[in-house]
Amino acid sequence: MTSNPEPDNFFPFEGILNINKPPGPTSFDIVAGVRRLLGGVKSGHAGTLDPMAGGVLLVVTGRATRLAPYLPGGLKRYRAQVTLGRSTDSDDAQGTVIERGEVPPLSDEEIKGILCGFIGEIEQAPPAFSAVKVAGRRSYLRARKGDLKPPPVRAVFVEDIVLIERKDELLTMEVICGAGTYIRSLARDLGRALGCGGHLSALVRLAEGDYTLDDAISPDALGEELEREADERSWFTPLDSALPWLEEVELEGNELKQLIDGQVVEVNLDPEGGRVVRVKDRRGRLYALAELVQGSVLTPKVVFRRRVEG
Repeated sequence: MTSNPEPDNFFPFEGILNINKPPGPTSFDIVAGVRRLLGGVKSGHAGTLDPMAGGVLLVVTGRATRLAPYLPGGLKRYRAQVTLGRSTDSDDAQGTVIERGEVPPLSDEEIKGILCGFIGEIEQAPPAFSAVKVAGRRSYLRARKGDLKPPPVRAVFVEDIVLIERKDELLTMEVICGAGTYIRSLARDLGRALGCGGHLSALVRLAEGDYTLDDAISPDALGEELEREADERSWFTPLDSALPWLEEVELEGNELKQLIDGQVVEVNLDPEGGRVVRVKDRRGRLYALAELVQGSVLTPKVVFRRRVEG
């Protein structure tokens, strides 16, 4: 079933905003601030960051809020600081210390060797204080009542971990990983592997797919930038330019009208089906996301424009 499109009332910043979230506020706080700056327009986010974490947070506005399930594309990159010798109930610095251990006198090479064990497809238990559902209930709701048993393990992908710096009980590392990977869990499991326990004490998301921290804008600077007229804004992706990693299919006339009216449309593409594509007109305007079935049929998934424009 397709999402009902909203009226075709464009505003200049309908799309994806690459926000540099500071540590402290929640992801929802950042979205609420953007919504106020944009006059109350519908806004959301993709790829939640915990309050203590900073860095790239993708905020979607207007009809682009429907893009959230398809964001981000690709891997995520983090800079993480791990404090060894203290385990917490939340696996980060905001939790209560529940266990202490003596940090072993390991060399950097020995630590790097242990880190290699967390690279690839691994099984990871999310933190007890997480939004993962267990038997239909958020895990953090159980944890708040004292049940600190983590959710069941699940497969996640870690492409690489690089040890950047080591100072006493503090380790700084960069992690490249796929969606669903908890850096808090990685810090916890690293501490266990080292035999002393540990927790995540700082985290910055450096990149989320093609969106990087270098191109992000701080919430404080956003208001001024929204008023500035400029052809290039590295922190903003308009709706029509979103999801560049998805294949484009161009439709016109009756075929385009049928698709945005919720009907399937036959196309002549390669036989591989089961993938989502962007449907545009010849002027590059994004009308919908559709699923390609068996390489010959487009089924609308999300519709952004409700009428064919000239």
